[in-house]
Amino acid sequence: MKYFFYRSAIVLCILLYVATISYGQDNNATKLGLDNSLYNGKYYTYFVSKDIKGDQFIKTKVFTHGKIWKNEVEFDSILLNYDVYNQDLILKFNSREGALKLIAISMANLDSFLLDNKLFIINRTITDDYYIFNKVEYKHQKFLIHYSKELVLKTKLNDIQYEFNKLISTMHYSDGKKYYLVNNNHGLLRVINQDKKKEVKAFLKSKKYKLQKMSEPELLELLILINNDIDDK
Repeated sequence: MKYFFYRSAIVLCILLYVATISYGQDNNATKLGLDNSLYNGKYYTYFVSKDIKGDQFIKTKVFTHGKIWKNEVEFDSILLNYDVYNQDLILKFNSREGALKLIAISMANLDSFLLDNKLFIINRTITDDYYIFNKVEYKHQKFLIHYSKELVLKTKLNDIQYEFNKLISTMHYSDGKKYYLVNNNHGLLRVINQDKKKEVKAFLKSKKYKLQKMSEPELLELLILINNDIDDK
């Protein structure tokens, strides 16, 4: 048994290569035409062996055009991806010489970013465990959703396989005054305006909605209902 776990640890070390990370800016910042506050960060060098199933990204390995707001300044049409395993927002670009570079953007003074039509904000007041949230908001009601992945060990006899699990979502609901951890329908019904609890429960049941699996348009629809209930009170 001890040998098996020792072997597992060795295999993990071989499969995962996390190179030394260097911080700060280099002389290419001016050549690249990137704002120093955006470029400043660390080189992203977390590379995963092809033997590991899945990846560390929120949706796909493919980088897409997005936006960043830093110190209330908008940076548009930049190639981004979100590593939810390491909680890194990654900027991809080519230097003037054509060299591909990946930068894990510094979270200092980062307000928010837009990726795949999802708005993510930085909020360090809700929990000490994480601070990047996908925000779905209507008036003063909102859902904040944190995404993560884990690297898990799968075994079958003497075969060892590491893989990234499916995307994990952790949801918080705010009524404008307080944040509540709500990871299912029951949790939400427990904290919303109790005078309209039956109506919201009936709505979720009629639509066959499960909170954790609802899309952003569906969550927005739910927030509108909850907010209207409060406004009508």
